[in-house]
Amino acid sequence: MAIKPGKEKMYSPDFPDRDDVILWDIRKIEDGTIARVEFLSQNSPNRQGVSLSTDKGIAVGFGGPDEIHPGVLVWQDKWPEPTTWKCLTDDGLLSIYNIYDKGSGVRSQMYGSGMIVTEEEGKLIYHCNDVGVEDVKFDSVVFSLEFITEEELLREKADSQ
Repeated sequence: MAIKPGKEKMYSPDFPDRDDVILWDIRKIEDGTIARVEFLSQNSPNRQGVSLSTDKGIAVGFGGPDEIHPGVLVWQDKWPEPTTWKCLTDDGLLSIYNIYDKGSGVRSQMYGSGMIVTEEEGKLIYHCNDVGVEDVKFDSVVFSLEFITEEELLREKADSQ
């Protein structure tokens, strides 16, 4: 049976001695779930980030009316602080994969690309390798992904004021 990108988790074929290197992650979510991304570290000369997408799109408001995009590219250098993204979905699936840019445009899922995912204190921690299989430490970028409700987000904003 063929894998369906965006519908099923995909593993990297580039690490034959490992069965835990994810190329494209899929997480079950509810419509309206807020995804919080926080970059924890970077150890690569390449620009690093993460792609998030759903079947209905990601709502991007930034203080104004929401704009709906099929997905978002969250770059570590553009959003060094934690960011939140409202996920809209009918099928209940969020696609996640690491991205990078060597200066010639966005790249992902290249030879040696992959993510090791762990869980700490209710957050998913993604340890990513951008490209290549030499001396891989899965530290090109490390980010956390946490799912919260809109009510939790509003409560946090009110508490911080």
